[in-house]
Amino acid sequence: MNDQVEPFRARICLVLLYFGRLPLYFPAFLRSCEANPDVDWLFLTDQAPPERELAGCISWISSSCKEINERASDLIQARVEKTAYGLSDMKPTFGALLGDHLKGYDYWGHCDCDAIFSSIRKHIDPWLARGPDVLTSRDNFHCGHFTLWKNSETVNNFFRQVPGYKDFLTNRDYRWFDEDVISPPIRRAKEAGTLDVQYASSLVVDWPQLERSPVGWHWERGELENRITGERPMYIHFMTWKRWMKSIDFGLEDRPDRFAIARRGIWHAGIPFFERVRQGIGYENLFHDALPVYRELHFRITGQNKARKNRK
Repeated sequence: MNDQVEPFRARICLVLLYFGRLPLYFPAFLRSCEANPDVDWLFLTDQAPPERELAGCISWISSSCKEINERASDLIQARVEKTAYGLSDMKPTFGALLGDHLKGYDYWGHCDCDAIFSSIRKHIDPWLARGPDVLTSRDNFHCGHFTLWKNSETVNNFFRQVPGYKDFLTNRDYRWFDEDVISPPIRRAKEAGTLDVQYASSLVVDWPQLERSPVGWHWERGELENRITGERPMYIHFMTWKRWMKSIDFGLEDRPDRFAIARRGIWHAGIPFFERVRQGIGYENLFHDALPVYRELHFRITGQNKARKNRK
């Protein structure tokens, strides 16, 4: 007879609100979520789900900005009419706002879809063994793209401790409530010993780091790795790459087991030749460095200073 007691493993649900057309890179985000079957995912969106069967860990719920605003209005007893983007402010309220969806979970969290996840459990279980109230993936700052909150009455209503929270949540536009605004109250509560907060920046390669090591990122069978630097974070957050990304060679109906991630796209079949050439020579930096030379040559040949002319 084996009397060994299995260690406690917290039940987790990560929530994503997304209203409007899904971004180009969403199929890659979705695949990385599906490869984490021991984490539940709640997508509230006005977009249709894929026709294929989703992994059992994914709950794709039809919703709308109007519905979430009505829930928020009831929650804070004030009129909320947030835009789709403005609803990002509501992330710290999800425990109370979406409580009917989160029953039975030990932790709920929020995330963004401009991210690719590796094995979440492998990275966060050691942190959750400490039983924190909040686990967030930035140093000394509350992170909108990945934070876990303990599913308790006190923690779920922590947002009410933010001075003027109703003013932020009733403003139509995004007011950084989920990051800049709530971070100081969280730090103060941690210092006072009333909230157990764990800051875990090692979980993510965020966009500033990603700009320093943009080449070599691969996701394969649920594991994320930079094959040049050897980095293996829980996820990458490619916020600044969104304006560059123009290509992906699979869609929502596909279930690739691997893909490469670069500034200009995500590819299951491998990074195209010209993109590899760009990466190899540092194409963007080369263009940036060559621009002053081009302007000088243009001036010598034509006698016109194009840079000055364009500034007029």
